[in-house]
Amino acid sequence: MTEPEQDPPEDDPHELRILCNTCRGDGFIPDPKAAVIGGTALTLNPGRPCPACSPDGKEQGHGRTIGFYPPA
Repeated sequence: MTEPEQDPPEDDPHELRILCNTCRGDGFIPDPKAAVIGGTALTLNPGRPCPACSPDGKEQGHGRTIGFYPPA
């Protein structure tokens, strides 16, 4: 019998990775915008990358952060 292959760790295995408190693991945070489409007022929510877990703030975050940051 052989062992199933395991995925290599993405980062240092000794780092504690927790769910991002800002986006709740989605990688995006709400960014509602007011819009008028066809004469009807609507609220659109395109979302924007999470600043806490996005590597550069311009693309979708991965939903995880390193360590534990207690809420203020």
